[in-house]
Amino acid sequence: MIRVDALQAGNGGQAIVWADGTTQFFGNISARGGSQSGSGGFVEVSGKQTLLFDGSVDLTAPAGQSGQLLLDPDVVLIDALGTDDAQLNDGQILAGDGGAGTTFRILPMKLLQLLNGGNVTIAANTAISVNQAVDATTNPNPGNLALAATTINANAPISINGTFTLTGAGSNNNDRIINLASTGDLVIQGAVNISDNIGAPAAVKLTSTQGNIFVQTISSGAGGVDVNAAGLFQARAGANQVNVFLRERSEDSPDLNNFLQSKGITLAAGQFVNVHYQFGVAANESLPVVYSIAAAQSNSAAAGSLNAPVTIRYGGATRTLIDSNFPIVATDGTGTVTQGRILVQGGNGAFFLGPTVTGKLIPAIADVFLTKDGGGNFIPVNAATFNPATTTLYRNEIYVASYPTVDFPTTISGLAGSIYVGFGSNTTLYGSSQSRIFSAVSPTIPAGSNGGGTTTGSSSAATPAPVARIQVWQIQSAIHCNEGLNGRES
Repeated sequence: MIRVDALQAGNGGQAIVWADGTTQFFGNISARGGSQSGSGGFVEVSGKQTLLFDGSVDLTAPAGQSGQLLLDPDVVLIDALGTDDAQLNDGQILAGDGGAGTTFRILPMKLLQLLNGGNVTIAANTAISVNQAVDATTNPNPGNLALAATTINANAPISINGTFTLTGAGSNNNDRIINLASTGDLVIQGAVNISDNIGAPAAVKLTSTQGNIFVQTISSGAGGVDVNAAGLFQARAGANQVNVFLRERSEDSPDLNNFLQSKGITLAAGQFVNVHYQFGVAANESLPVVYSIAAAQSNSAAAGSLNAPVTIRYGGATRTLIDSNFPIVATDGTGTVTQGRILVQGGNGAFFLGPTVTGKLIPAIADVFLTKDGGGNFIPVNAATFNPATTTLYRNEIYVASYPTVDFPTTISGLAGSIYVGFGSNTTLYGSSQSRIFSAVSPTIPAGSNGGGTTTGSSSAATPAPVARIQVWQIQSAIHCNEGLNGRES
């Protein structure tokens, strides 16, 4: 028995059992907090080469927060076998536990027991795979769960009664549905990427019933993206979708229509114009589409059904901020028409949707769109030579997905990049891009209410968003690209 307990007041102490070779631990460690005040302590049980743990650890605190247990293997599987349940008796599995090549298997029930009033950290050098559902929402006592690995395979739903933190890239190798929920904050420090498989449309569902949801980027398939946060929702990073050709109609794009009219160019109703987003490296290339949330439609969706819908609800969802519906025509020659939808509902707080425009691609030209001459150089658009069938336009903009900024502070909801809906093939995308700028969503915070966060900068009611700032990219026409989204049918 190893005791590092506090007595009446104070935190529990530290107990570390570690060996250069093999550690075998079959005893008990107690690092309790004081009876009147203080939190539980810290316990690490680790073997540089091999770890065998079949003991117990007490990190409770009668008057404070539970302590932390650390174990550290190469791979952790949460599934029906549970041959290494004892590794969690201390409340923690760390990336070094068990040595290189070690795989720990943990039963969901074992994890639920430790989460009932305790905090659990599971870290692995390579991967963590949750292959059976974990539902701690009925635990009478809250407990926080932290998962950290290069890849975290959420192959079954995970619901936590507390704060849920993932550090690593999220995926799903089973039913292609990532379903994560918590009563407290849900924090994902990494990209969430999932793509369709034959007969299995990929989907991402994130829920926090009492807290915030913070992610980096999300890329999903035909099942779409569904986010529901009681507090704030923030997608804090952006990814590039390169070499995209859009076929836009002026009636769908106010900024394109205004630009063409300013040049004395009038198009017939339904006439398409090609707009190209390139890679943005060479001097004659424009910028890629920058997104924080992407969903790739499928040709397999039934006629009339929703295809890769994106839904974001935050802060009580009392206001509908964006509700955009658009038809999607299958690209396999069948002509099947499905429905795309982007829905954003929020509370009283403001909502930011990037990316942020930071300057001009060609500063000497004030126009919003450019074209190229025969030598590949950017030049102004000329009405005398403009031909919608052969002329390609380029956005004369430089923009980045960044967080936090004056427009997207830590206190409001939003996305550093755009919402991008498209089918990932080498022929056609459908959905959203930078062609329609929605009005800034301003807060209407009642007196005495935090409204989901105080706003600053251009998100405030008194200061409208700059004209150059992209609020939402959305069109209702085809988009041609040479490289698809992460989510594509296989």
